[in-house]
Parts: sequence; structure tokens; C-alpha cells
Amino acid sequence: MKLKIKNFLVLLLSLVALYFFLRANFLFTNKNIYQDYSFFDLAYSFVKGLRFDLSTIILTNIIFIGVYFFPKPHFINRHRVYRYFLVLLLLIVNIPCLLMNIGDANYFRFIGRRSSVEVLKILDDVLGHMGSTLSTYLSSLFVFLVVSFLLFVFYKKVLIKPVKPLSFLKQFILFIFVVPFVVLGARGGFQSKPLRPIEAFAPEKTELGHLILNTTFTVIKSRLNDSLPEKKFYSYQKVQEILSQQAQEKTSELNPKKIKPNIVIIAFEGLSAKYVGRLNKNNGHLTPFFDKLSKEGTLFANHFANGRRSMEAFPALFWGAPSLSNMPLPISIYSTNRYLGLATHLEKVGYSSAFYHSANYNSSFTHSSAKIAGFKKLISGQDYPNSSDHNGAWGVHDEPYLKYYAKELSNLPQPFVTGVLTLSSHHPYAVPEKYIHEFPEITSPVLRSFRYTDLAIESFFREAKKQPWYDNTLFILTGDHTNQGESFTEKYSGVELFRVPMLFFSPNSDLKIKKNLLSHRITQHSDLPKTLYSLLGINPKEQLPFGKNMFAKNSEGEALLRSASVYYLVNHKHVLSMVSDSASEAKMTVFERNDELLDMKILPKNNEDVKATSQKLKAYLQYFNNQMIKNDLYSWKVN
Repeated sequence: MKLKIKNFLVLLLSLVALYFFLRANFLFTNKNIYQDYSFFDLAYSFVKGLRFDLSTIILTNIIFIGVYFFPKPHFINRHRVYRYFLVLLLLIVNIPCLLMNIGDANYFRFIGRRSSVEVLKILDDVLGHMGSTLSTYLSSLFVFLVVSFLLFVFYKKVLIKPVKPLSFLKQFILFIFVVPFVVLGARGGFQSKPLRPIEAFAPEKTELGHLILNTTFTVIKSRLNDSLPEKKFYSYQKVQEILSQQAQEKTSELNPKKIKPNIVIIAFEGLSAKYVGRLNKNNGHLTPFFDKLSKEGTLFANHFANGRRSMEAFPALFWGAPSLSNMPLPISIYSTNRYLGLATHLEKVGYSSAFYHSANYNSSFTHSSAKIAGFKKLISGQDYPNSSDHNGAWGVHDEPYLKYYAKELSNLPQPFVTGVLTLSSHHPYAVPEKYIHEFPEITSPVLRSFRYTDLAIESFFREAKKQPWYDNTLFILTGDHTNQGESFTEKYSGVELFRVPMLFFSPNSDLKIKKNLLSHRITQHSDLPKTLYSLLGINPKEQLPFGKNMFAKNSEGEALLRSASVYYLVNHKHVLSMVSDSASEAKMTVFERNDELLDMKILPKNNEDVKATSQKLKAYLQYFNNQMIKNDLYSWKVN
């Protein structure tokens, strides 16, 4: 009996060591994000993570544990086929978990959180570009193969040699003895509810929560339908009251002649604010054209994407809906809810519409988001006429595609509203060969791709100026989300991981967009629909309450963000960080905001301004969850 238990404990410790290694690999892969945390913080995360690892190990290996300890006749226990079957059980479960965690350590740099079961919904995209992905991460593939081989050798060594046979009674007693420990370990302790991912997070140190967790655990604990929990912070009437307190916002001075300009929305793939020269005093070596263009319009320096992926960006930009659910809205069970987007409302005042993305149709569900928003014409890289301009990975190179886009817009009836998402700054950051030699000083593929996209935007404007629609057009340029951090310092507030540029520019002097203005107002992607409605002088009766007019002078801006189980509300005074996954009282931290949103000071929660901010965040979350569940998002009454 002792030997059987000893062998099991050896196997258990080997799996604990495996997850310890995976956490160390996660930390090393994302070392730039964790470089400002102390040794104590990191060591504490490893220790706290043991609880999540043990729960994961037991949940994933429950069949092996059952087969190993369930009472059996002696001839089965001693049979070589049975012992190889045990080895196979361990490998079938733990090799995929190993692959999942190693892969997610790299993916985390892009999405800013551990993956969940939602990856199954984008499996076509993942498998379709597996070749280019593996070629980029050969070192990770090598680690996976070596560790997989070592696991096989170790499991075989421990399990192939038969243990001394036990009587059926002793096997039964051992099985009964093991069961409560298995249940306790799987639950993660004696607490009333089984262990959940939220318990890894503290609001003031969000990134440590991701280090504490492992990807196997977050996948197990997520669900494909991933329904939102109903929240009961306040009465429905109180929520309506809180969200209706904002002042009436007007920007008639921006469009005094009430013209209907064409609207062109250009979203740069992965363009973080940190890459923009004018926002970082770095002389613009990556974005010289964008920096020059920004002086012809209004650039928002404290603008935030509402998510970390394209499939979260476009519901915000086109629907006005921030990313506040575990599953991005286009792939969630709420994707079929009733939405009224930007193009739907503008169509009512005479606008035609089109959305372009040079990847395959509906890559990252961008075309789905545009379709739900009311865009009538949906164009993908598969519609592009010259296959030789394909970058060999996701789609067409930016420069030829954006020139094509500029010419295509001349076929749309004016006025039109249209959007395009660039591609070249997406992994694997492929740019035409000639530009690799044109930018010899930029050795990083990521940074080179941004320099190339900036050049492509310059080519687009050069072509656009030749088109008949150019002079009566409002251009809006932004990043769809932030990219992986090359030398990025992520401070404890966490919000810098969402900051992207937002520029409004128009050659039409009838639009009074101020030139060379660097605005420090807090703005977000989900503000865009409200801003455009205000600029055009329309006020649709059915709008979402999450956006504000970016140019309003009689109200303050704010941004509503989410990272895993941590929610943020950013305004001109505070960054409020709240951990919550239910209607229970949330764990909260409030930072005093400075101009750069970094190195913030934690404030007491009894401050009156802080109380008002926390009340508003809870009202937003309650409205989003409860009205999404009811499919009644537009019950909020516009002032």
C-alpha cells in the first residue's frame, strides 16, 4: 500500500513541478510586463499558484486517479497492458495541457489575459496560420517537445514496474481514503464555493493574477455559452438615475453648417499609444506621417481601446458597446441580441456604408461586428484582385490594400461611412522585402511593421487626395487595440495596456476640428458613435449609455475597461479598479490619476468623489449584464 501511495505522490509532485515550470516559462516569456514587480511579489504568486495548480491537476487527471485507485483483481494490476494504459492516460491529458500553457504564454502578450474556452471559436483562424506561428516560436516548440519526451520517460519509469499486489479489501480502504482528498483538492479548499479564477486577482496588482493562474484552469472554469451573471448592486431605477446624470452634450460648433461629410474610420492593427512619436517624445521614428497628420487635426492622448483584440474593438467603435463580458460579444451567446450600430443610424440620414479588412472574410469576426452595426458592403482580402500582394500569412500587405481601398471608396454613393482595419502589424509582422532594407535601423519585426504601416497610410492619403470624395471627408484614425510590449513598463493600475491614439482630421474647413490640438480628455472607443451623432446633429432615441461625446465641453470623459475579472473606470481624477464576478460586494482599489497614468497613488475609499466613481462603475456593470441578459440594451433613455 505504501508503495502504491508513494508512486502516486511521486507522479503528483512531478505534475506540480510541471506547472511550476510552466509558470516560470510564462514569467520569462512576459518578463517585460513583470519587470517592475518585486521578488517578493513574484515569489508570492508562485506560492499562491500552487492552490490553482493542484485543483487543475486533480480535475484534469480525475480519470487516471479513478483507474489507479479503483479496486481491481491482481492480474489486472500486474498486467503490462494495464500499466501502459496508465502511462497513456497521463500523456493524453497532460501533453495537451503542456502545449496549451506554453502557447498561451506567447498569446498573453497580445490579449493581456489567460485564454479561455473561447479559443475553440477562433480555431479556424489559429489552424489556418499554424505554419507561420510555429516558425516564429520555434524555441517554444522545442521546449514543448523536450518536456513531452521527459514526461513520457518519467511516467514509464514510475508506472511500468508493477507494485506489490494488495488485497481487494486494502484496495477498497485506500480508494475510500483517497476520495475526500481528491474532492478537496479539486474544489481548491474548504471554502463554500469551488475555486474560481477571480480569486487570483487583487485590484491593485492585476497582472499578478495572470501569473498565479494557469491556462488549463481558466479553460476548465470557462464555458462555451459563458452567460453573464445578473448583478444587483442597485435597483433598476437607481441605475437609470446614475447613468442619466451626465450633462447634455453638444458640439454644434464643430459643424455649424450641418453638412454631411463622408466618414472614414481607419483602425491600425495593434497600434499602442507608446508607438506614436507625438505621444512619447521619441521624434516619431515609427510614425512620422501619423505625427505630421496629427498636427492637422485633434489628437486624443488619453484614449483607450475597450478591449485587447480586434473582435472587442469593433463592437465598441461601431456599436458603442465596451467589452465587459468574458467572451467577446461577436462570439458570445449574446451575439444575436438586438443591436443598433453606427451604420444603421447613419443610413437613416442618407449614408451608404462599407467595411474593409484585407484578411480572409470575417477573420477575428470583424465583418460580423460590421454587419451587426449595419454596414451593407463587406469586403475582405479574398475580394482583392491581385494575389501577388498577399503577405504569405494573414492577408494583403497594407500599402497596396489601402491604395485599393482609397479607389474603392469612389464607387460608394456619398455621403458614406466606412471603416478599414490594417493588417501588416499583426503577427508575424510581414512586410514587403524592399522595406526590410529601407528601414535598416529598425531590427525588430514588430517595430518595422509599424513603420511600414505608417508609410502605407501616407500612400493611402496620397491616393485619397486624387479621389472626388476626399475634400468632404472626416478621417478618424485609431489603434484597434494595443500590441505586445517590446520594452513596455506596465504599472500597477493596468490601464496603460489599453491606451491607443485617436485622431480626428478633415480637409473640409466647414468642420471646425481644431488643428494641432493635443487633448488630454479621457476618451474610449465606445465614445465614437455618440461623438459622430453629435457632430452630425442627430440624436437617435435608442443608444447605449456607455459612450460620451469626445468634443463635449460641458462634461468630463471616462473609459470603461475590463481585464479578466478586473474592471476599470478611468476619469480625469481617478482610476478605479474593481474585482467582481457576481452581485457580492467587490474588492476595490482607487488610484489618483496623473497625466501619464503611471506610478499612481492609492486613495482612500471614503472620499466622496471616489464613492461617486465606484457607484457609476457598478451602475455600468449592472446595466450591461442585466440588460444584455434580457436583450433589452436600449431601455436607457437618451437625454
